[in-house]
Amino acid sequence: MDDDLGVPQAPAIVHTTVRQGNSAPTADDKEAAVAHLAELRAMLGVLGPDPLDDHWTARTRKGYATADTIRDQLQQSGLAIEDTPSGPRWSLS
Repeated sequence: MDDDLGVPQAPAIVHTTVRQGNSAPTADDKEAAVAHLAELRAMLGVLGPDPLDDHWTARTRKGYATADTIRDQLQQSGLAIEDTPSGPRWSLS
């Protein structure tokens, strides 16, 4: 099972997806940015470090000041995160 799961290649694929997603807004391609973010969330959900998972969110731990700082930084980057009754929802602004 050394390479059967492709784990050694996973970080490279994640990095490529992040790079493509980061370049999409520069090319004014919001649909591609949304698609790459969805792909990235799916990959990170499988690998475990999805930053929007409740395990990692500061609001879940009642770290409201930290959560607000992170949310503000993401907003400046064009990613808006909104709390909803069914959990956080993100959108590109």
